[in-house]
Amino acid sequence: MGEFTIEFWESYRRFSHELRERIFDTVIWCRDIYLQKDGVRATLDSLVVLVILHGIDHLLGHPVGLRMAYLLPLWLAAKGGGRIAGYINVAATTLVLTFVDLQSNTIHANGIVLNTILRFGVLAGLMAFIEHFESRLKRYAVLAKRDDLTQSYNRVGLDEYAVRAIDRALSTGNSLTIAMIDCDKFKELNDEHGHAYGDHVLRILARLLRKNAPGCALARNGGDEFVLVLPGRMPRDARAILEKVNWKFREATILGDRCASFTYGISRLGPDGTSLKELMVAADKDMYLQKAMKSSAAVIEEIPAKLLA
Repeated sequence: MGEFTIEFWESYRRFSHELRERIFDTVIWCRDIYLQKDGVRATLDSLVVLVILHGIDHLLGHPVGLRMAYLLPLWLAAKGGGRIAGYINVAATTLVLTFVDLQSNTIHANGIVLNTILRFGVLAGLMAFIEHFESRLKRYAVLAKRDDLTQSYNRVGLDEYAVRAIDRALSTGNSLTIAMIDCDKFKELNDEHGHAYGDHVLRILARLLRKNAPGCALARNGGDEFVLVLPGRMPRDARAILEKVNWKFREATILGDRCASFTYGISRLGPDGTSLKELMVAADKDMYLQKAMKSSAAVIEEIPAKLLA
């Protein structure tokens, strides 16, 4: 009997431990899904608002004037989660309002099916309009932060991204590096080969920087100057990336017996400043120091023998 009791409690302890682990894993999974998936978060948030709204409606005795408030969770779902979240909320709102009609006796039972179908159609149409309007607003907001030529951030987008990245790095203690990048004597390149080739060079440089610096943010600071924000990277990591990109940039911009190159400067969060402005000033100084160390003919360089081989 004693051995049985010991085995029972041991089995119970193992079962309880596994159950707690599974519950914990499930909670963490749900939290991650909620935080990372905009559609899931918008759907759940809108349904919570719908439930709260229905509770208020019930306490007030289902006044007709409150029916328009049921558009609020619909708007939240369509705005944050798109059409799928919107249609889920349309179905839920239709059911809730049908239940309210039955409770308040505002509609005869024989007409409940037709009324439900009509209500679903009207709410679905409103949701589609809201989702279309919100998606256009989001698109315009994105375009307002992007450089049309290189598809990188413009200064507005850079400021917004960098503030968040710097705050996150300061709060977590992680490293962050800023790189200022400038095409060597870009005006001469434009004058010699034309603006179309100059635009082509800028697009190539932006594409190479984005491709070789994953998890980082690239912005065009104006003209032929770029800013690269590298969260979690040390200056040596940034230099390794930029040296690699510079070599590929030369290969990709060969025209006749010449190719383009760039000069860069580096600054690090902390020693060189704690704001975007301070970091850009420090990186800019480093960049012009590097330019001064180059030969006067380094803008549109002669192609190294290794490239021609």
